Amino acid sequence: MLEKAAYIQLYEHCRKHNILVDEQFGFRNKLATTDATFKLINEVQIAFNEKIIVGGIFCDLEKAFDSTNHDILISKLNFYGAEGKTLLWFKLYLSNRYQRVILNNNVNCQNFS
Repeated sequence: MLEKAAYIQLYEHCRKHNILVDEQFGFRNKLATTDATFKLINEVQIAFNEKIIVGGIFCDLEKAFDSTNHDILISKLNFYGAEGKTLLWFKLYLSNRYQRVILNNNVNCQNFS
C-alpha cells in the first residue's frame, strides 16, 4: 500500500508540473503499450504516404528498472522536486534491496542496491 501511495503522489507531482513528455506511455493513466504501438504505426503510415524514408531502432527494456543506477535515479528525483523526507524515503526504499527466487528448493538472491 505504501508503494501505491508513493506512486500516486509522485505521478500527481509529475502531472501537476508537466514533467512527463507526451511520448511517455508506461506508468500513465489511460495509456498503454497498445497506444504507443498505434502511434508508431500511424506515424510510419503518414511518412510512407508522404514518401519519407522511415527507419527504426528498437530496444528490449525488459527489467530496465533492475539495471537502473539508484544514485542517478535519486539525483533525478531531486532535480524534479523531491526533497526532504520524501527524497530520504526514496533513498531508504532503494537501498539494500534484494530479490529472492525459490525454484525447486534452490534459493537465488540478488542485491539491487
